[in-house]
Parts: sequence; C-alpha cells; structure tokens
Amino acid sequence: MGKGSMVLLVCIIAGLQDTLAQSTTANLEGWILDAKNQPVIEAIVQVSSPDLQGVRGTITDEHGYFRIPALPVGIYSAGISHVSYQQVTIKGIRLRLGQTITVGGIHMMEQAITTNEVVVSGSKPAMDVRSSADDQVLTASEFRQLPIERNYFHIAELLPNANASYKSDGGTNFAGATGEENRYFIDRSEVTGVEMGVLRYDLPYNFVREVEIRTGGYQAEYQSALGGVVNTITYSGSNEFHSSIFGFLTNNDFSKAPRLSAGQPPKGDYGNYDIGFGLGGPILKDRLWYYVAYDPSVVFEDVYVNGPGMQSS
Repeated sequence: MGKGSMVLLVCIIAGLQDTLAQSTTANLEGWILDAKNQPVIEAIVQVSSPDLQGVRGTITDEHGYFRIPALPVGIYSAGISHVSYQQVTIKGIRLRLGQTITVGGIHMMEQAITTNEVVVSGSKPAMDVRSSADDQVLTASEFRQLPIERNYFHIAELLPNANASYKSDGGTNFAGATGEENRYFIDRSEVTGVEMGVLRYDLPYNFVREVEIRTGGYQAEYQSALGGVVNTITYSGSNEFHSSIFGFLTNNDFSKAPRLSAGQPPKGDYGNYDIGFGLGGPILKDRLWYYVAYDPSVVFEDVYVNGPGMQSS
C-alpha cells in the first residue's frame, strides 16, 4: 500500500470514529435488592416506551446490577420480575439524550404465593452518575414555548453560560468562546463547516426533540471544540401516531408607522413567514416507523430608494 493510500485510510478511520462517538440514545441502570438489602440475582428487567420498538430487557448479575444500553430517549416503564419475589413496575422513568440514568436500588418483596402486581407510581430522579462532563439537555417541552429564534442552534442560548453570536455566520458563544469554536451534530452527523468552523445547515426547532450541550469535561475526540459541542436529535416515528402543524409570521404591520419628513421615502413592504408540519407513526408496530416533515420559508421585501423618481426593488 502506497504512502498516499495509507494517509487516506487513516483519515477515513478517524472520521468514522469521530462520527460514531456521537450519542443519539441513553442508558438505564440500577440495582435489584431484597428486603435485607441483599442482591437479587437473575431478576428479569424489561423496559417499554412509546418511543421504543418492542421491549428491551436484561437480567441482574451477582451484585443485583443491571444495565440496558442504547435506548431511544423518552418516558419508560420498567418491569422487574423473579420467581421468588413479587413483581414490581416503575413508571415515568425519563431518559435524556447522551446520559446514563440510574434508578438506584429497587427493593423486591419475597412471595410465597402468587399476588397481584405491585405498581409504584411517581418518578425516579434523572441523574447521570457516570459522567463528569458539563452536560445540559433541553427537551422540546422546555424550549418550544419560549421566545427564541427559529433555527435550532439558538436553543442553546437559553443556557446561562451562552449568548448569541452577532457574526454574519451565526453560532452561539459558550463561556467566552465564539460561535466559530463550537462543533455541531444532527442525528450523529457533524454539520460544522470545514472552512471556518461555522454552521452550514438550518433546521427549524419544531423538528428537534432534544439538544445536548457540552461546554466542559468532554473527551479529547472533540479536539477542535474550544467552546461547546451541540448534539441534536430530531423526531422519529413511534408506535403511536403523532402530528404537529405550525406557522410563524413577521411583517411591517407589527411596527408603528413612522413619521415622514420631506424627501424621506415611505416605509416599504416586508414579510417573513413559514408554515410547516410533522407527521409520524407506525407502519408495522414494533418493526417499522415513519416520520415526515416539511417547512417552506418565504421572505419578501419592498424598499424605496431616493433618486430620480422613486425606485422599488
């Protein structure tokens, strides 16, 4: 193999490793214990969610520990069963993008006869105890009602250590770094511009499900990120049908009419609007899903310029 081919191969491998490092899922872990705080070995743990195809599960080890990796983000229910113990169900477990959520120690009661299922209502605290990175995750339910710009990267400006970059190429300033010193990912694919490190894709936040922002403590694989890493996932299908429709409008009717002086041109016409929709659901339940989205944008402006007669453009 020639020297040029070897260099090309190394670049391809490095690019693949960088892409595969981006997380689009979450993990769930915990411990199953008996009434005496002893581990319950080989307890069956199964999780389900409207955002998960089918059911995922595992069994506990000799320490009563279980871990279910690579779960799509969403709200989950976990069922724990063992031949010698009463079945336990935990609902409302919130899995967030890129995090390992620990449900802690779950206790099971011994049973001598078959009893009814025990349902535990309430939610477990969502904490990632395995990462020291400065991670913050914003979900659609948190940002869709707030007054932010339409493009997805403006979501990060809701954080206390971020603010808008007023350079022409946009971006967000994190902790004193400029918008040109970040890295951006959408559904695991990097969308950072290779020339100057600026944004190269627009994405309305209506199609965004969660955004993970890392501003410190992240791995060496983000070698060119001096500010932050913005990891975004979009909506996908599920076992439940869901849809949305939205519209946004800005024009000069929202501004007060100015007072005109002699020789001053009149206010021109201006409009900026977009109307879109998202639609998702199952084709084959637990096997094949779909999600489609569309959002055309229209901008028009009429400007009057003083000169030999009024000119309109």
